[in-house]
Amino acid sequence: MTLAFLLHFRAWKIAIELKDNRSAVRWIVLFGLGYRLLLLPSHPIQEIDIYRYMWDGIVTADGQNPYRFSPDDILHAEAHDCAADMEQLVRLRDSSDAVHTTLSRVHFSHLTTIYPPISQAVFAIAAAITPPRAYVESRRFVTKMFIVLFDVWAMFGLLALLQHFRKPPGWLICYAWSPLVLKEFANSGHLDSIAVASTIWAVVFWSRALRQNSATLLSAAAVLPGLAVGAKLSPVVAVPVIAVSVLRHFGIRQFIVSGVLVCVVSAVSLGPMLATRIEAAIVDSTAAPTPHVMSLSSVSDPPLPTDFKEVTSSTDTDVKLTERLPRVLVYSDDRDSLSESAAEQPRRATGEGLSTFMSSWKMNDFFFLIVNENVSPGSAAWFSVLPDDVKRRFIVPVAEWMNQSEAHAAFFVSRAVTAAIHMLITTWLAAAAWRADLRQLPGLVFLSLAWFWLLLPTLNPWYWIWAMPLLPFVRLRSWLLMSGCVTLYYSRFWLENTWGTRVIPGITYDGKTFFNFVVVWLEYVPLLIIICLEYYKRSRRRSRSSSGKVRTCSRTTVSVAKR
Repeated sequence: MTLAFLLHFRAWKIAIELKDNRSAVRWIVLFGLGYRLLLLPSHPIQEIDIYRYMWDGIVTADGQNPYRFSPDDILHAEAHDCAADMEQLVRLRDSSDAVHTTLSRVHFSHLTTIYPPISQAVFAIAAAITPPRAYVESRRFVTKMFIVLFDVWAMFGLLALLQHFRKPPGWLICYAWSPLVLKEFANSGHLDSIAVASTIWAVVFWSRALRQNSATLLSAAAVLPGLAVGAKLSPVVAVPVIAVSVLRHFGIRQFIVSGVLVCVVSAVSLGPMLATRIEAAIVDSTAAPTPHVMSLSSVSDPPLPTDFKEVTSSTDTDVKLTERLPRVLVYSDDRDSLSESAAEQPRRATGEGLSTFMSSWKMNDFFFLIVNENVSPGSAAWFSVLPDDVKRRFIVPVAEWMNQSEAHAAFFVSRAVTAAIHMLITTWLAAAAWRADLRQLPGLVFLSLAWFWLLLPTLNPWYWIWAMPLLPFVRLRSWLLMSGCVTLYYSRFWLENTWGTRVIPGITYDGKTFFNFVVVWLEYVPLLIIICLEYYKRSRRRSRSSSGKVRTCSRTTVSVAKR
């Protein structure tokens, strides 16, 4: 991946020097399509999210509600002794070996699905056109094919945006040939391409509407963000920048009409998910108390699927290698831990996927990590500077108020702090959008998505692609390096499996802790320093240019006065 990124970066530097070469555009698109076709049938590397998509699609295509039961519920249900509303899903599970295998490979199987209805519709279409007796590999191929179709749609959306703003077509390489994009969509099959494509085309229609003063194009631009939110919730953070520009250029009436349209489309897109959550809340309020669900904040590593060897291995050599790797999972609850093998894990209660993800999930984070470790009592992180008594004085009342553990309270406080920071950044970007000219607006959308991602507690590498198509419109080119840096995330798997326990400057690290407390800093800090330095240099050049213009203007004024 590092070598591929270096070659990609070099290709980009060559390509942006091409001014308006249609032949070059054709070759960029052709090779972009070729790379995707090459990776489409490949086995997903270190990622198994696609099996959740496949199972959700099978359930939805059968006319069932994918939000009602967790995969674990269906996997362990007895065909002769299960609830009436679960019978059809159990029959679906047993309809073929491929379907049963797909279900058994779902990660976080005790949680209900977190994916919104628009994504579910795509999964369902992929499942519907797949023959019922198709092998798992065939089902995976068809699902990835739809993911790649949206990825290609996003690529052409970027091309349309480049042509609209008359930027060098070579900028298309930053997305079309990106190793990160190719790996996460064509290889791993992550669903984010659906929201990315909808977002980039929303920006295309929005930009054209502002330039042409067209209410029709603006309506199309308002529908697409609603659909994007129905595919993945993240695009909503770009709405403030877009809304401010609409208010400035179209006035209050069109601003209200567009806002209502976005809200209505978003509500309709999210309707099935919201309805299921409301129904579940009503049932929970009238039912007897149930045991507390173990949430992911208290699970340092979630359980692997039951047939993980078959998921990750395609040869006998790979199977033997996998068998040699340690298969121990560590659970931690308020800093106390216990170990158990995957085979010995007790079955956990079903949890609601989206709320668990929003309130507990941490992965590859940086700014959130710094805040969280500085408010979590008992933290051993080297960058935790607040004394434990200060932390407890603040966190214990929050934990008592929430009726949760200190770890949950610390997560909640960290979420609040990073959310407040993002609100300040969004306010600044919205104010900048009011003053900006049309060419600067896509760059402001990029910054809103980029900083939202940086402040999340879950910084999966493919989430960075939310902002990537708009990279050509941001002034600081060092942002391009992020797609290379985030691939350090995949060193986490190697560290967890082979690192063991080592002492580094007096501190004992296991592989996971070393990744969280050391590697993550190597992943983000050098790049953030480079971005700050580039911003400083650009500011210095801009100030010198402004002072030069002032001096020239002063000399001209004096000369005219003398005459």
